[in-house]
Amino acid sequence: MNERALTDLGVDPATLTAEDVMVRLDARVEQLVRDLQARPFFQEVMSGHLSQPVLRRVLQEVYLDIALYQEHIIEASIALIGQMPRSLDVRLIEDLLHHQAEEFDHGEMAVRDYVGLGGHEATARGRRMTPAAFGIAALRRMMVHTRDWPAWLGSLYVVECSTPILTAFVKDHFRGQGVPGRGLEFIDHHATADLEHAALLRNVLLEIAQAVPDAREGMLYGPEYYLQLYPAASWEAAYRRALQGTPEVSAGEPA
Repeated sequence: MNERALTDLGVDPATLTAEDVMVRLDARVEQLVRDLQARPFFQEVMSGHLSQPVLRRVLQEVYLDIALYQEHIIEASIALIGQMPRSLDVRLIEDLLHHQAEEFDHGEMAVRDYVGLGGHEATARGRRMTPAAFGIAALRRMMVHTRDWPAWLGSLYVVECSTPILTAFVKDHFRGQGVPGRGLEFIDHHATADLEHAALLRNVLLEIAQAVPDAREGMLYGPEYYLQLYPAASWEAAYRRALQGTPEVSAGEPA
């Protein structure tokens, strides 16, 4: 979906229905998965050619980003929920807050996996944010600043729907390559739990899109903000850091 198509959505915005929004968001999830699978770094990780130390390091770097940005995106998400119209059914707000409560400690889950793969907890908690983690946190906070809660909803839906697909795709591969289970809690959890989250968010977004027609375009544009940084750019940056930081691999050379 190009920028012009996003601006006018390829249709007269006045005729765009809530159901159209969900169809287009689901199509964006499918496109995201296809695009990620086509990325050379993702194909290399899934190829079976990388050594176990490199794979462990890749996961460590992904977990490090999550640990660094998670508290910021939770705080921003709760603020965005607070910006939503008071005319909405309170039940929808409760559902969104419940979802954030279930995500609340996932940064801690990422820290546990980082340590389980051989990292030091002090590193995860004490270092500066990576540029990728900083960008993801800043993007979510910018949505708060511009009060763009529809864009947040759309981006949240695409991320939550794609996560169980991607984690289910990689979890058996990592185990098959000898990555220990104590470093896979985050992946195992999201391969199943986010199926429930995706279903919850589908119902919430559909009802909000029906109740607030002006939110529909923002819901479709929001994922394009987020997908500039996550998951592909963030994960590829983690992959590059892993190649540079693993003793068995020379910086700048393929594993």
